[in-house]
Amino acid sequence: MKTIVVPIDFSPISLNAANYAVEMACFMKADLSLVHICLLPMTYGEMPYSLENTDSLVTDAEEKILRIKNDLSVKCGGKVNIITEIKMAFTVIGELANYCSSKKPYAVVMGTQGATALERTLFGSNTIMAIK
Repeated sequence: MKTIVVPIDFSPISLNAANYAVEMACFMKADLSLVHICLLPMTYGEMPYSLENTDSLVTDAEEKILRIKNDLSVKCGGKVNIITEIKMAFTVIGELANYCSSKKPYAVVMGTQGATALERTLFGSNTIMAIK
């Protein structure tokens, strides 16, 4: 079965990408995989990061992604199998690459925020990095 992966960060742009992807999945009779990657903070001192903070990040993300899954399921009339995944990582692109190498998706649908060519060159974006 074909799978379409949608990395989602709960921004309006990623929600738009998810809406597009569910229509694409419905047309292609493919599965849809919504993936949210919780970024772990990098600590540079001797103080470790509290795991309680990561638990609240995951709980909050699970609630949000289930709401989106339900909305998308209603939108496609329940014709698309929607899978949700919450991952923890230090980088979005690295974890997305690992996820895609294990799932072998047909396509990855993600949105990008409007930025000038200079801003994209200087600062990059997750979408540009994923394309590379």
